[in-house]
Amino acid sequence: MKIRLKKRALGLAKTIAGMPELKDAFQQDDPTGVIQKLVEPIRKEAGAQFIVVGNKKGNPLFPSLYG
Repeated sequence: MKIRLKKRALGLAKTIAGMPELKDAFQQDDPTGVIQKLVEPIRKEAGAQFIVVGNKKGNPLFPSLYG
């Protein structure tokens, strides 16, 4: 079960990271509002407790709210 959850989380992460809208959000001075609008519906649909979006340095820019 843990392996299945890890694969699901990795697939979700790759999907979110590849979204052009998310990449565009990083061009803004404060991308958190755009990121929230993109990620929160995905979190709910996936049944995830949270999704964290970070920059290339590994700094979290948007930890979604717990569901």
